[in-house]
Amino acid sequence: MTINPCKLPSKCHLRPAHPQDKWQLQKLILEFSLTEALQLDIRIICYRLLVIFWLFKSAPILTVTFSGREILIETILKILIFYNLFYLIWFGLFMILGTWLNWSNYWVVECQKKVVACALLNCYPSNSELAYLYVKPAWRQQNLATCLIQRLVREAPKPLYLVCKPKLVKFYARQGFVKVSWRDLDPLVKAKFSIFQPHPKLWGFPLLMMEYKKR
Repeated sequence: MTINPCKLPSKCHLRPAHPQDKWQLQKLILEFSLTEALQLDIRIICYRLLVIFWLFKSAPILTVTFSGREILIETILKILIFYNLFYLIWFGLFMILGTWLNWSNYWVVECQKKVVACALLNCYPSNSELAYLYVKPAWRQQNLATCLIQRLVREAPKPLYLVCKPKLVKFYARQGFVKVSWRDLDPLVKAKFSIFQPHPKLWGFPLLMMEYKKR
């Protein structure tokens, strides 16, 4: 099936993000997080807090059980606790300030001098990633998301992956993406998408990997 080139509404144009877009981008990503990703973000945070709590509670038991190795076990536990605390801090800062750090990886649609849609393209040595595709509600059903995808597909080194909810599979399939199983992914790709791997933190919250296949 051939994907027809899309047309943007009049007075709208698609372009790479500019430094002056940072604040508008951050507001868009905040809207995205609150409407599309809040449940996942809460799950990740709660899981990390649970791990930290478990490590604190387990420390006395492990010390008694493995007497004679208290110093080694205590050091390992401290490293794990600090790692999880650092992860939570990094995750929180990225949620708040992410676009200020990697704004240059975004593409936006500007309509009437306002940024109303965006998408992030991350390029790695082994693959590329399409993420944070978001269109403000008032501008939906006008091909903005489709135009962003078609442009980023041309810009992205292949293979190009994304993660989405089941309800969006048909939309991305129309853009040339197909579902792929986690177990079939290259180890380097799995490393980049590790936050989305099948895991207890995702129980009851299905996410699907998709890969762009030129048609």
